[in-house]
Amino acid sequence: MGSIGMGEVSCYDPPPLTLRDSLSVPDQSIREWRELSEDTNETEQTKYEIEMGSRYCIQCQKAHKACLCSTIVPLSSAIELIILQHPTEVRKPTGTASILTLSLENAVCLIGENFTQDDTLSALLNETDVAHFVLFPGEGSASINDIPLPSPSQRYRVILLDGTWKKAYKMWQLSTILHELPRLHLPGPLQSRYRIRKAPRDNCLSTVEAGYHVLSNWQPDQDFSPLLHSFEQMIQFQLAQMPPEVRQRYFHGTHVYQGTHLSI
Repeated sequence: MGSIGMGEVSCYDPPPLTLRDSLSVPDQSIREWRELSEDTNETEQTKYEIEMGSRYCIQCQKAHKACLCSTIVPLSSAIELIILQHPTEVRKPTGTASILTLSLENAVCLIGENFTQDDTLSALLNETDVAHFVLFPGEGSASINDIPLPSPSQRYRVILLDGTWKKAYKMWQLSTILHELPRLHLPGPLQSRYRIRKAPRDNCLSTVEAGYHVLSNWQPDQDFSPLLHSFEQMIQFQLAQMPPEVRQRYFHGTHVYQGTHLSI
């Protein structure tokens, strides 16, 4: 299997194809059910999923009025990303993983909680010509600055856990397939712009910010700031939907990232 393609990948067992040809669970279902709708034997489930497709953008998974697609700038990266996304994050208005998968050709999102038996992830980890890492802090994790920059002939692939800290920690515990991989943390302190979601502590960073810092640290000559521009536009949209008295709460204080990765 070659480089990771853009988009999300479902956990079913498809015939051999590239990740670029794969879609997320919701997207794949919508595509299949739209084809089924041409048949006279349309099911209630088909109708439901078509209705869901009319409410949500099938690319960014946001409600149509909150669609991020117009803010996306395609970016190239030699560093590949695998985002393991908790199911509750898929259509969350404040979720940020889709910014990475839509912007980067070498980013893929897998949805689930326990990935130990996930065929797609297993196939990716079995690629012997790729060095895999997990961005997950704690005892035994290394600073990304301590890892040599990849040479042109090397392929680095970093796994991000997308969920609240509590859910990400459970994903880590359940997904024992990750435990043998080298663990990384980002240098700190880093400033987070993620002011519209409550954080359990100060050292929190959104998934898109974590991805941005991984890519920027290992590819310092490239500009990945469009990721943060899309992120900021998402934040501004969400703030605009809030009543003034609620909005004002989010302009006091910021989250400071202290070198650990807490995807929220």
